Amino acid sequence: MRHRFDIEGADHRLWLAPGDGQPGAFRLILGDASHTVRLEPRGGHHHDLVVDGASHPVVLAAVGDTVHVFIDGAAHAVRLHDPIQAGGAPEAGGHALIRAPMPGTVLEIAVDPGAVVQPGDRLIVIESMKLETTIRATASGSVDEVRVRAGQSFDRDAVLVTLTLAGEEA
Repeated sequence: MRHRFDIEGADHRLWLAPGDGQPGAFRLILGDASHTVRLEPRGGHHHDLVVDGASHPVVLAAVGDTVHVFIDGAAHAVRLHDPIQAGGAPEAGGHALIRAPMPGTVLEIAVDPGAVVQPGDRLIVIESMKLETTIRATASGSVDEVRVRAGQSFDRDAVLVTLTLAGEEA
């Protein structure tokens, strides 16, 4: 799945996939580079970050949705953007396009065009890689269009629902 991180104000996009069979290992893909990574707890906030077999001691401290990473004598503030929330970023003109965070199939449509929704309201339930995910409204507004139907397959980043944001109705 593609992930988006804010690291000290800079936007970083990467892919994390299951690793090479080692417990807790992931495949990190950034641009053309691919690395095997895993985090090994040492107790408390202390861990070893293992990248392609090389171990780096790190200290991690979470404050709200930000993780402070202390590595190689430097501190970094890292925040993961929720892929479901990121899929509904406001567009120009007072609309939000609710996009698919991953490829999948629609299991259930929970809203009709014209429905008024609040942040967190259920819009659609999808299935991807045998996992059900509820796609929720990211803002207050009304449903303009549901662009998929139950049973339909879609690709990652496909527009599933369009919203007119509250206060933006014509």
